[in-house]
Amino acid sequence: MIEKLDQIISKLSIRLRDVNNGACIGTGVIYYLDELKEQLYVLTASHCLFDDGDEFLIQRDEVYVDVLQKDLIHYKSLKTTVNPNLLFKEKNKDVAMDVGVKMN
Repeated sequence: MIEKLDQIISKLSIRLRDVNNGACIGTGVIYYLDELKEQLYVLTASHCLFDDGDEFLIQRDEVYVDVLQKDLIHYKSLKTTVNPNLLFKEKNKDVAMDVGVKMN
């Protein structure tokens, strides 16, 4: 991949990790606007937010959202509560939006 494009994609993508063991559980992309008052939206696959994956029965209460820093080496970890109202729980609608991850 072209390095410049890779850096742009890296700035928009996030890593999701389990709060209990730190394991990587998925990835997602960031949606951010100044009007959101220092909050970001994370779009990811819904199964990443469930301990049992595509069964959609055991929802995770919290996850770490890791945002890559400007140096493109280090991450800032933000703990967020998973909002069940923003999760699809069907295999053919495997999408979730997490709202309210504070950037501070």
